[in-house]
Amino acid sequence: MSEKRPNDALTETEETTLPDDESAVLPTDPSMVPENDFPTDDARLINDSDDEPNDDVMDEVTDDDEPYGDETGTDPDDNPDTDIVPDIQEPDVSDASVKRRSRIRAPLVIAAILLLVTALFFGVWMCFFNQTIIGSWSFTHNTPESEFHTTFTFHEDRVDFYLGGTTYTGKYFLSKSTNDKNIVQIILTRCGTQVLDTKFYYEVSGNLFTGRTLTMTDLEGFLLPPDNLDTKNEEALAEKQKIASRYTEENDTRFYVFDFQTTNPPSPIVKKIENATQDKQLLGIWYEENELSGYGDTFTFHDDGTYDIIYEDIRYTGCYSAKDGSCTYNLSDNYGGVNEQTFQYKVEGDTLKLDFGSFQSTLKKTNNPYAFKKDIK
Repeated sequence: MSEKRPNDALTETEETTLPDDESAVLPTDPSMVPENDFPTDDARLINDSDDEPNDDVMDEVTDDDEPYGDETGTDPDDNPDTDIVPDIQEPDVSDASVKRRSRIRAPLVIAAILLLVTALFFGVWMCFFNQTIIGSWSFTHNTPESEFHTTFTFHEDRVDFYLGGTTYTGKYFLSKSTNDKNIVQIILTRCGTQVLDTKFYYEVSGNLFTGRTLTMTDLEGFLLPPDNLDTKNEEALAEKQKIASRYTEENDTRFYVFDFQTTNPPSPIVKKIENATQDKQLLGIWYEENELSGYGDTFTFHDDGTYDIIYEDIRYTGCYSAKDGSCTYNLSDNYGGVNEQTFQYKVEGDTLKLDFGSFQSTLKKTNNPYAFKKDIK
């Protein structure tokens, strides 16, 4: 759209072009312009010294009259479609850095693979090829005519042997015989003195899934004495065969074989006393030291009616009933039998006096069931 603008510096043929979207039209009559809004000499639209329009002034008018934003008045910066996203450059990674990372990762991957293979190999070995004697092994034979229980627990540095309510602790050694059979030698001590030294042939078979078996051949009669084949004793043979798994013959001697099965670490066998009572004065741990040997033993009376007597490397466990200064206690053997005895007692403060008839003992109260332990030289 174009129209004529009167001015004494413009001819009638000269025109000023306004934008097509200009919404306001400049007045054609100067009298219509308010006095305060009429341009002064310093701000005239036309330069007196030049017949052409002043470009600076025209630019100023155009800028001032141009609407901000688009036709709706929206700021283009607020339009996410028109936002300019800067081009973010990824940092350059040098070849040396990549190679360094590769050198670090390679040993870690190799170590992880080796560890996994080792763990897998160990697991397979433990499940299928573990022939170690270490562990707990139990043999139980129950028939209407006879009963027999015994358990070995082989540790790294010692062996525990359970016979009924008695637990023996000792040492063991592994070796080979002249005919290349495995031998386990078991030595039990009491107060530093060797009380038993016996040997077995042994063999471990089976696996974790089918069950493991420790086959022990009694060479020196620890569990069952061997028989001389020249001696005919059919009755004794029949009785032993009821207990042992089987027998083997070597050099005119019959040895008895026992198949032990894996088991959890056992507890001594105890037989409860009917209608048992407990004396609160007797409960706790009592210790006696032998002044001659320097060793001693402890008596522990539990509130569940069981007791433990520990004498150096031997523990006796059974049941008791105590009332009015008299105590009856029992001890199970490995043949299912129970031995029962009675002693008299008297509690005076932290002192316990026991009278077994043939001998007497005086014990002191303690909190340590192994108070008697001493270094054996």
